[in-house]
This record gives sequence, C-alpha cells and structure tokens, in this order.
Amino acid sequence: MDQDHIDRANEDIPQDIEPVEINEDVEVTGNEDGEEPKKEDTIQEKMKDIFSIENGPFNIHQLIHSLPAELDYTAFDAYNQNLYLGSTTGDLLHYFELEQNNYMLVSQTKFNSDFNYPIDKFQLLPKIERAFILSNNTLTLFLLPEFAPSPNVSSIPNVSDINLRSYSVRSKTYKIYIYLDDRIEELKVSQSTITRVRKYDFKMINKAISLDNIIMSSKLNNYELINAKSSEVIPLFRVSESEEPFEPIITNFGTEDFIVVSGGISKESNSMVFAINSKGEITNGTTILDKYPNNIIASYPYVVTQLSDSEIQIYKLSLGESIKLQDIKFNHKEPKLNIANTIKEFSNFNTSESNKVKESVVNVLSLVPLVGENDELRLSAEKRFVEQNFTLRTSLTMYGNCGIYLLAKNPDILEFDKFDEVEIPRIKAYLRETRKHEYSKYEQLERNYLITLRLLLIMLHCEKITDNEINKWFNSSEKVDLRILFYLFDLKIFGNVWVNTGLLKFVHNLKALKLTHKCDNLKLMLALLNKSLGEGNHGDRINDYSNIRKTIDVNLFEYMIKDEDPINVEMFPKVSLEEILKITEQEHENNYELLELLYAKLKKYTHSILLIKKTGNSDDLLSFLSNNLDNLPTEYKSISMINDILYILESPEVSEPTLRRVLKLMSSARLDPRELIPKLDHNIEGKIKLIEFLGPENSNDKKILISYYLSKLQSTITANNIWELMGTFTSEYTKDLNYYKSSIVDYLLIKLKHEQCCEEMLSTLGNIKNLCHDGDSDAALLSLVLENLQTFDIGNLLSLLVLLPEFKTKFNELLTKEKIFDLFMSYNDFVSIETYLTAKNISEVLEHYLSLSKGIEPITLVVTLLKRNRSLLNDREVLKKVLKVIPEDYPFGPLTSFLFPIFKDIEDNKRSLELEKALLKSEISLYTELLSNFDDVN
Repeated sequence: MDQDHIDRANEDIPQDIEPVEINEDVEVTGNEDGEEPKKEDTIQEKMKDIFSIENGPFNIHQLIHSLPAELDYTAFDAYNQNLYLGSTTGDLLHYFELEQNNYMLVSQTKFNSDFNYPIDKFQLLPKIERAFILSNNTLTLFLLPEFAPSPNVSSIPNVSDINLRSYSVRSKTYKIYIYLDDRIEELKVSQSTITRVRKYDFKMINKAISLDNIIMSSKLNNYELINAKSSEVIPLFRVSESEEPFEPIITNFGTEDFIVVSGGISKESNSMVFAINSKGEITNGTTILDKYPNNIIASYPYVVTQLSDSEIQIYKLSLGESIKLQDIKFNHKEPKLNIANTIKEFSNFNTSESNKVKESVVNVLSLVPLVGENDELRLSAEKRFVEQNFTLRTSLTMYGNCGIYLLAKNPDILEFDKFDEVEIPRIKAYLRETRKHEYSKYEQLERNYLITLRLLLIMLHCEKITDNEINKWFNSSEKVDLRILFYLFDLKIFGNVWVNTGLLKFVHNLKALKLTHKCDNLKLMLALLNKSLGEGNHGDRINDYSNIRKTIDVNLFEYMIKDEDPINVEMFPKVSLEEILKITEQEHENNYELLELLYAKLKKYTHSILLIKKTGNSDDLLSFLSNNLDNLPTEYKSISMINDILYILESPEVSEPTLRRVLKLMSSARLDPRELIPKLDHNIEGKIKLIEFLGPENSNDKKILISYYLSKLQSTITANNIWELMGTFTSEYTKDLNYYKSSIVDYLLIKLKHEQCCEEMLSTLGNIKNLCHDGDSDAALLSLVLENLQTFDIGNLLSLLVLLPEFKTKFNELLTKEKIFDLFMSYNDFVSIETYLTAKNISEVLEHYLSLSKGIEPITLVVTLLKRNRSLLNDREVLKKVLKVIPEDYPFGPLTSFLFPIFKDIEDNKRSLELEKALLKSEISLYTELLSNFDDVN
C-alpha cells in the first residue's frame, strides 16, 4: 500500500474513537449548541494528589474516599452491596451501599477480641451466604451479609490456606480445599453443615490455588503442581533463591492457567512471573519484574502486580509475550496500598470517568446511516441500544487507608483507533483470543465493529482486490453489511445501510480513494458473491438479506447487460428478479426474450400475455394460454381471457386446427365460445369460421352466415368473371331446341362443375342452400337470400341455382307464377315451362316456340307441347286459340295425327249434344200436352 493512500485514510480519523486516557488535561468539549459547559471534576483531578497514573488502558474509579486511617488493611472482598475489609490487627469492617456509590460503615469488630492477629484471607461463599475467614492459621465460618460468626460451628485450626474447588447447583453446596500441615482436606459446605469429603496426603503446603482437581501449590521454597485425582506431583520453580523465605505468590489466570512468581536472592532483585498450564508448561511468555512483588492479581489476559506498598504495574500476557501497559503510583505520605480480585464483579459505577468511557463507546459503536435517510428515532434507538448493553465491569480493586478504588480497564474497542496495516493482524489476534460459544449483545457489537474495521483495512492496504479479499467479506456477511463494500465501489445500493459511527469517516475516505483501480473486474467480484450467496440458506442469518441480494444481483445484471452477456435468470432469486424486471421494463423494454424469461420465472402470467401480444404472435399466445391455464389467475380467466382469445381469432387467417385449439382451451377454462360471436366484429372471417365450426344456433347466426356467403358469392363471381361464363352457358342452352333437354338449373350446374374457377362459387352456393335447408326449409331465410341476390344477380340465374331443385315446393311462394313462367320461357326450358302452362298462356308459348326458328324444329316443339298437354285442347276455345296461332303456311301434316282425333271427338260430342237436345225438346212437348189435358179435366 503506498504511503499516500495510508495518509489519506488516516487523515480526519473520527475523534470519537480517540483512546480514553487518564491524564490531567482531559476536559469536556462544547455541546451540540456550541456552548462551553462547565469543566467537570473528574476522578483523576480529585485523586491527582493521591495517584500518579501513566497513560494506559486502565482507569481508577473511587468507591470509598477514605478508610479509618489508624488501620492497615490486609484483606478485601465484596458481596452484593456489601464491602468487607480485614486489618493487620484483626479488625473486620463491613460497609453497606445505601445508594449508588454511597457506602456507610455498618460494623467494625474484632475477629478475636483476645488477640490482634492479622486477617490473612477472605473466602466468600456467596451462593450460600457464608464466608470463611483465615487468621492466625485458624479458619472460621461467618454469615453473610451481616459478617458475623456462624453460630454452633467450630473453627478449624492449623490451616495455612483455603480456596474454592467447585459449586453444585443441584445440592447448593461448595467444595473447598483447606491446606493443613500434614494433609489437604476437601470439604463440602452448605448453609447448615460442613462435611469432610476426602483428604489427600500432601504435607507442608503453605499456599495454593486450584482449578478443579489441579492444584498449584507452594511447599517450603518450591512450587509444585498437584493432580489431586491421580496424586501426581510436578515440581516447578523455586519461590526464591534467597535463604530468607519469600511469601509465595499464586493466582488463577483465566480458566486454564496459573500465575506464579519466582524471586531472586533478595526481594529487591529481579523476579519472574510465569503463566503455567495444568501440565506444568509455561504459556504466554515470561514477565520480568524489577523486584519481588507484594502481590499479584489477574483478569485474563491482564496481570496486575503490586511491586510495593506504593506502586502497581499492569501487564498483558498474550500470544507468548508479555507487554507492560501502565504504571500507577500511590503518593500518600505513608503509602500502604493493597490489591484484590473480588468475588463480586462491580458494574454501573456511576462516576464521571465511567460516564465518559460510556459516551466514547457509544460514539464508536452506535450505528449511523451510510446510505439512506437520517431517521432520528432510529439514531436515538441505536445510541440507547449501546448504552443499555454496555457495562463497564471489573473485579480488580485497590484498597488501603486512602480508600477503596476500582481498577477498570477501558473497553477494548477504544484501543482500535488506528488505520495502519499492523492493525489487521492485531484485530485478528484479538478476535481469536476473545472467541467463545456465546456472546453478550455488547460483545457481538464489538466483534462486528472490529470485523468491519479489519475488512476495511484490508481494502485500504491490499495491492489488489482479488477473490481472496471478496471471500473475506462473504465469510463475514452474517456480521458485516456487504453493502458497505459496494458503497466503496460506488455501486447501486438497495435499502438503508448503517455503519458504526467510529467507522463513518473512514468509510467515506476509502470511497474517495476510488478503489475500483484495485479491482480488475467488478463483474467477476459480483458474480462470485452471487454464486456464494446462492449456495446454502443465508436468508435467515444475514440481516436485510433481500436488499443485499438485490444490491449484488442488480449491479451484476447491469454489468452483464452492458457487456451483452447471456442472462441466466436461474442465477437470481425472486427478490432480485423483481428489481431486475423493473429495470428491464424501464430501460430494456425491447428485449422481449429477456422479458419473457423474467415473466416466466416470476410467474407473471398476465405480463407474459401482454408481451406476447406486443410481439403480435397469436399462435404463441394460444400455446401459452393452453400450457399455463391452470396457473392463470382466476380473475384473469373470468374477465380478460375472452379478450385475449378474441385477439387470437382476430388473425386474418384462422386455420381450423387453431380454431379447434381455441375451443379446447375455452372448454378447459369453462368459457362459452358463443360469447365470442358478437365480439368478433373486426374479423368477419374469424366470426364466420367460429359460427361454422360451432353451427348456427339461431336465426341471427344464420343471417350472419347468409350475409357473408352472399358477399363472398358476389366477390367470387366478379373475381373469376363467372358472369361471362354463365352468359355463354345460358346462350348455348337457350339455342338448344331439344324439347327434352335438362332443366336450365341442371344444365348450369353440370357446366359449372367442370370449370375450376367456379368451385368456390358452387361451394358458397351449397353453403347457402344447406343453411336454408337446415331441417325444414326456411322461407324467411330464402326470402332474405333472394332479396340480396337481386342486387347483383343477372337473369335471375343465381336465384334459380339457389332455389332449384331443393326448394321447389317453396318456389311458387317466393316467386310469382308469372315470373317463374317468364324465366323458363326466357331460357327455353321447355319441360319446366309445362309446369306453368295454362289455357291463357298456351297461345303465348306456341307463338314463342314458332318464333324460335324456321324449319321443322318449331313444329316439333309445338307438336311435343300439344301432345304432352292434350287435355288443354279439349276446350274448343283453347283449340281455336291454338289453331289461330299456327301460321297458315306451316305444314299441317305433323298436326293431323293428334288434331284429327280431337276434331272427331269434338264432332262426336256435338252430335251427341244435338241428339240430347232433340230428346229434351220432345220430352218438354209431351209434358206440356199432359199439363193442358189435366187443366181441361178440372
């Protein structure tokens, strides 16, 4: 990393995360309104005449300003709101906390009123409200919290030391070791009894500390590690090299190690502090002190050494090395200072200095918006969350005739206030050292902060941002918001991103460095994160997972679109696809293929339908509807689907297979296909095909078909010049004087069927006739057909072709006999004329036949007509008309054969009539004569 980048990253370091140091220059800066507040009297200022404190991680917080000056104090411990002190003269002092940080001396008694032996040790048993006090090798049980001897319990003599082994929640008993001259005894202590559990044959132990069944002890002038279970003894160091015995110093160091001190030839010569594990091995390095200390207490990884009555030194033992952190000196005229690690862990000690520490922690860990709006309510809540979960705790204390003081270490988080490269391994080491199975809310806050800081430092100091660096971010994604990384690259961010206040300026400075030059391919970085998040279930473990996924996937998508890469929608989850779809619809609306894939993946079926309609492919739309019918919304199927089916049928050419598919679809969707008929006004072809396929249901359907067929008939005839062809055929027919030729209709049908250009016309005529003959013939439809035919029919040929022969019975109803007669006459349809031949028009027919040509043909026509209609000639008047019509110059021979019998019949009839007439006259005459004779008689 070049120095310019380091300098830029370090400039404007947030002042909030400056280390809290104890010195005389500390003061409170102006408030938010810019007003200068009063200068607070800090603990350091109050105690500046008592202590000289080097800058370092530990602060001093006062509990009691002074103790009875006439006593020298040798023991101290605390339980709930109670403080207990022992003196060199056997005095026992009990202080009680009336209110926070306000203690009152409630009792001062003698351990033994007969002697002034010093109090050597307190061993509090808080869970059963008891305490052992060791004085003059005598162990006595006391009551808590009143700090009075337990009645009816004898003291135990000849005890050199005591310590806890364990506590049983089930039986509510403590197990303790007591060390006598000739043995170690294990006792079980409850509120009511003391029971000897077992004894161990280890002699002359004068001081010891245990971790379960492992005991670190001093015997004579040597340290030994004892396994009480196996009776194994591991000899260790000498307590000192001096002839004069030194007081052995042993304490616990964490949950697995012990601290012991080995001196030189005198107390003023150097001594060595060792951390020893349960196997007797040295761990965490060796600390060399200037002299043999009075006492040592420890709170892993910190060791507090009392070098003398007036000086304390603090060390950190970690990772195989020992580092001196701080020196504290007691400036009292008659210095007498002791240290103790109490059973009670003090917290929430409301002092000016502790409040400043809390404020600094809040200003480092509380979250503020990096991306998004300033939410004042959340800002307050974030600060409050840190305040509520942060507690300054300590069990390290200093006491003497100058008072009782807490020795509290500043939170570790305040020590990580630099941005140099060396901070990266330092943070990693700290995170490893403090790793455990469960974390408090504050501890998790602290770890998340440090993990984020480490990742940012890696971004600052690495030469290149590779997969390795990106994987570090991914592996921390449950603790760190990945969007901070994307913010550094100035990518599109979704959702609100909050970052610790202590990192805000650093993040802004990093972004200003334009880190993109370190990353050769941002698209590959995004693809790596996309793939990593896609493997496994991360949604439940990553906060605001949906917006993080969208941030990654949308930026990756935009890079892929820009580079024209193929888009595989399967690589994106639904939450991202929704946003990708919005972008595609807004910025890439013509990318139909991508839109189709997105709609299909998101099951946006109605959107897919609109897209298919936009492309104009009705067959694709029909396939889509058929394939996705079960998935379509109910509302769509009941309201909009019919319109989309209409869209399909609006195609200029709807094939029969397509129509079958449409009807099958509608059947599956439980839609009535007849609903389409009145709506297909813009596609008459589709409407006709649908009615044809379904069959006309009512007269309206038939009228629609009739109208269409007639229109089609007219256009077909015109397009194929069929009128000219039919004119030729009718001319040929009319000139043919063969009386027994086929009817004009049959003739035309035969001729037209042999003409390819007439196929469609005949098919249409057939459709019309079939429609009008659906069951019984429909006179109303036939009338409609004839009425419309009149607009373009020539010579009534189409009318004849429609009506005959199927509607012969309706013929006379639809056309007058005179008009029909005239039609057949005009086309010389001889046989058909006979149907309408009468006494009135026979002469007209004969005249027409005789006018057709010269020669025998007209005579033949006349003879054939008269022969076939002989009954008409029985009427003399008709016969007269016939004879009048026949020209005089026409040969009479062909007529004789059938006229003579007619004439003969007429003559015979005449004679018969005359005879009948004569007979009638005779009868009348006879009747008249008879009547006359009858009158004469009367």
